[in-house]
Amino acid sequence: MARYCESCGSALSDGSFFCQNCGAPVPQSGAAAEAAQAPYERRRVTTPRTIAELEAFCDRHELPLAKMRFFIGMDYPGAKAFGIYQDGDGSFVVYKNKADGSRAVRYRGPDEAFAVKEIFDKLKEEATNQRRRVAAARTPGYAASEAQTRNPYNSAESFGVQRTKKKRHVILGVIIAVAAAITIARSAVALAARPHHPRPANGYYHYGGDYYYSQNSNWYLYDDDGWYPISVADELLDNSEDYYASYSYSDGYGVSDFAESDYYTSYSDYSSSSSYDDDWDDDDDWDWDDDDDWDSGSDWDWDSDWDSGSTDWDSDW
Repeated sequence: MARYCESCGSALSDGSFFCQNCGAPVPQSGAAAEAAQAPYERRRVTTPRTIAELEAFCDRHELPLAKMRFFIGMDYPGAKAFGIYQDGDGSFVVYKNKADGSRAVRYRGPDEAFAVKEIFDKLKEEATNQRRRVAAARTPGYAASEAQTRNPYNSAESFGVQRTKKKRHVILGVIIAVAAAITIARSAVALAARPHHPRPANGYYHYGGDYYYSQNSNWYLYDDDGWYPISVADELLDNSEDYYASYSYSDGYGVSDFAESDYYTSYSDYSSSSSYDDDWDDDDDWDWDDDDDWDSGSDWDWDSDWDSGSTDWDSDW
């Protein structure tokens, strides 16, 4: 008997654990369920793929989300916040509310696993930055070394040598400060000029009389020779929801099925690639696969050590 995905309605292949079109998990039973669960039981941590799983993850590790300024499953209206929620039309929204209260939407679309990955990655990044900050502050001799950096003149030097060196350092400091200010100003102008676009959902789009396909934020256009990569107009990037057709292929589109093209990457290939899974789980400083590393310990306290004031709240993400 034919089976269809509960999320997008696409026909499912026999024995599939995930929809090959949208990546949604396929409910299993009996031996199939055991086979589907086995790979995850071998992992030290099951990486969250749904908002509910992410909430359970945070509860399990007693993360003080309000203090961390992460709002899971909430459309939080206040400033200085990261969040994820599902809106009224079923789309999953990942956002950041900046210091001035404006909102930058990181992702809006039907792919819950992708949306959860975005916010979980940000949670990881912020946690890593916080731990580095606390570790640096607790390093023996840190305060002394900082003081020495600020005042490099020791008592063994003569007053004249100190004054001469200090004058040179002041001049050099002014030159460096001016150069840094110019660099920062140029970077700010370049950043302001660079457009920010929300991540589009995977699927077919109909724009300007043509059909496009978005896959993992890469765009493809169909012509008589088939699908090929393309850079799309800002109008389509900024308003992708207005031109979204469907996850699923339809003969009525008058184009070939993108899943049959050389550019198509299946969910299983995507989730097993380093760009989706390995980068999600690996980190240079912390073993995020290890459940214990998320737990509080003698050298780290999520609640008391977290300082949301150290977060860059003015950037888009």
